[in-house]
Amino acid sequence: MSYFYITTHLNGYVLDIPGCNRENGVKIITYPKNSPPSDNQLWKFDYQPDGTFLIISKLHGKVLDCGGQTQGTELIMWDRHGGNNQRFRKEGNHIVSLSGLTLDIQGGNTAPGAHIILWSRNNPPSNNQKFDSEPHGHHHQPQPTSYPSQPAYPGYPPQPAYPQPGYPSQPTYPPQPGYPQSGYPPQSGYPPQPGYPSQPGYPLQPGYPPQ
Repeated sequence: MSYFYITTHLNGYVLDIPGCNRENGVKIITYPKNSPPSDNQLWKFDYQPDGTFLIISKLHGKVLDCGGQTQGTELIMWDRHGGNNQRFRKEGNHIVSLSGLTLDIQGGNTAPGAHIILWSRNNPPSNNQKFDSEPHGHHHQPQPTSYPSQPAYPGYPPQPAYPQPGYPSQPTYPPQPGYPQSGYPPQSGYPPQPGYPSQPGYPLQPGYPPQ
């Protein structure tokens, strides 16, 4: 199960168990985020079948407890029992108890160590009642607006650009010797061949009619 910071919109501080105190009844405060991260500022949400959830500390497994359901009640840590004063629901950026009162940084105090109480939801909404859950180890990675050009593959020389528009004209080849470029020369007639002498007639053969 992932752990989260619970971060206030008021000043970016997070919910903190002061001094990593492991006793029941310790009051929750807001405090700047520790570096390196510490377990007393990390929480997980254990959702119940009815959609509510318990807020469990990574430090010792105790849970966030209202200690009461009246306006001004301070939030404390207590052993888990799953009663109504340990169950919450999320409504937008508000963490709301089953009494309908919301988590509130008392008096809008921006100093480290301010206490968390239950209070009626302000109208208009105020940042001392707004919280976000920020995954532990989460870092925002901005997306590039453009991608870098890819390097050319090694071993292939760059190809020369062709002039625009069209491709360059191809060089003409020189005329070949003996063949004028304006067509082939007329062929001279062959000299007349001497006639063959007439063949002497064959003597008539006896019994055959003349040819």
